[in-house]
Amino acid sequence: MRPAHAGLLKCNSHTMTSVDYVAMKRAATKTAAAHELDWSHVSPCMNPGRGRVWISGKPEPQPDGTRVDLAAICERRQAPWKCEIQSQRRYAFSMPISGRVQKFDLELPMELGVEETRAFVAQAFERGATLSIRDACSRRADTPRTADDDEEDRNLHDAFTAREQPFQGSIEIGDRSMTLSTASYAFEFSRATPSDPWTFKCWWVVIVVA
Repeated sequence: MRPAHAGLLKCNSHTMTSVDYVAMKRAATKTAAAHELDWSHVSPCMNPGRGRVWISGKPEPQPDGTRVDLAAICERRQAPWKCEIQSQRRYAFSMPISGRVQKFDLELPMELGVEETRAFVAQAFERGATLSIRDACSRRADTPRTADDDEEDRNLHDAFTAREQPFQGSIEIGDRSMTLSTASYAFEFSRATPSDPWTFKCWWVVIVVA
């Protein structure tokens, strides 16, 4: 896992004193417990009197074919170092899309099974090939089309076209909803009850805050 946050974190220094490093490593090792940290990947952000450090963890393969990526996040604010473990579940797999094999690398919720993931992704790609600007979440039915709408339609279809590169994205589960997000778009599906199939609802543009 890489350090991720909204906005830029201001750092006076990216190095640590030996005293700080020893104290931080002791706190991180204790917090990580059964997990293995990779001490060759440490990212400090130090400021006068305080600091924040990311330590990557060794990926943990799971029996279902997914893996859990870990990181220890340690912080000191005029006090001893305190750490927490953050985890991210990922699933790398391949499946046929439009007659060719497409690779995927997705971030998944901990509770989502791999078979349901594959079925949901297949459904999203099948529906995505027919999406248009009129399916946008904020689009009114009586809004007239423009030339920009044609370009948006092409971009939507390109997002669901099989390619050489792995498809990068994430799946999120909400209250009777499930969303597949890419770097550019999010596609929401919903269902009335847990036993109902997923039905496409609408899409929106993903805005990344950097």
